Amino acid sequence: MKRGWRIVATLLTLVGDGHSGSAADLGGRYVLSQRTVVVAPIPILPDLSSETWSVALVDLSPSSGRLSGEGRLCHIEMRSSSSLVRTELPPGLRRLLSDVRLDARLTPRPDGVSLSEVPRVRVLGAKLVDPARDDLPRDVADPRIFDHDGDGHPGVTVRVRGIVNGDVYVVQRGSAALEGESDPFGFHGAVRFKTDDVVVGATKSVLMRRSKTLPDRARSTFVLRKVDAAVDCDRALALARQVH
Repeated sequence: MKRGWRIVATLLTLVGDGHSGSAADLGGRYVLSQRTVVVAPIPILPDLSSETWSVALVDLSPSSGRLSGEGRLCHIEMRSSSSLVRTELPPGLRRLLSDVRLDARLTPRPDGVSLSEVPRVRVLGAKLVDPARDDLPRDVADPRIFDHDGDGHPGVTVRVRGIVNGDVYVVQRGSAALEGESDPFGFHGAVRFKTDDVVVGATKSVLMRRSKTLPDRARSTFVLRKVDAAVDCDRALALARQVH
């Protein structure tokens, strides 16, 4: 997070001169970068970690003690701590993740403003009556499973590359919420998240086995930076690489 405070001079025109924290100052366009990390404990060997980093542009408005709005995903990538295994998101799955929303409660503090969200639940690859509580379907014949990304396979498709190459078809439920504090350029803090998924098919039998993963909360963070209304995805990505 320390890099977030050392914004190079050439990028200062993107973020302006900071804000005072009043409601009127908080409205506008923001670059939202999020980093979430999960860890798969492996006996004897170092734990395998997987990091998802995303950058979005969101237009936010303050109202009744909240900051809310929506925008679009500009960039998403996954990184693995091991060169032997890496995960890729096909275009169909990226499209499902393209809409980005934020609805956070603002709480004044003596030294600024805190921001907090109620966890947002999203289910991929299945239609559940109660998305937050229903058990995920585990049988590909379950009628709740559908081809969510439109690629002709059940659930959503994730590509695995490395010592084994293939596609995995999964149903996934995830929830995430931002919790942070204001700073001179916007907000920064933690991403509180959890995920649960079920493999319902794969192009190779070895890919049907899934390791249990746990969120790494210490390394799962966000940066929300206010920018000029004319900033596009290319400039947003350049800024995010500097500050997060």
